[in-house]
Amino acid sequence: MTSIDPDSFDEMFAAAESQETVEYEEPPVRSEVEEPPIRFAEPPMSKQELEAAAADELLKIAAEEEKQLESVRKELRAKDTFLITCPNGCRIRVKEQHRGRSGKCPRCQSEFVIPKKAEPKKT
Repeated sequence: MTSIDPDSFDEMFAAAESQETVEYEEPPVRSEVEEPPIRFAEPPMSKQELEAAAADELLKIAAEEEKQLESVRKELRAKDTFLITCPNGCRIRVKEQHRGRSGKCPRCQSEFVIPKKAEPKKT
């Protein structure tokens, strides 16, 4: 262990005192404990509001299902079908397999004959 010379100790102590001293300030001690902010829950929905929200949700679901059905219908229409008009002007989509047969219009009940496929002309 090394010993410190008393003269050098006094010199070091005097040098330390001559420098500016910075006082340390402790942060203030809070007497109260900080609590998290209180969050108020929304009041429960009334019966009418619940019914309206449920109805809106059902409408959204129905709209989505209708879009899906429409896309399926379009795909089915494009496959092996064609469009004709009955004698009263109603448009009817008919499958190819029914060419040459007679039928009734589902709207006006008028009878008509589904035309056969036109054969290409030979020249």
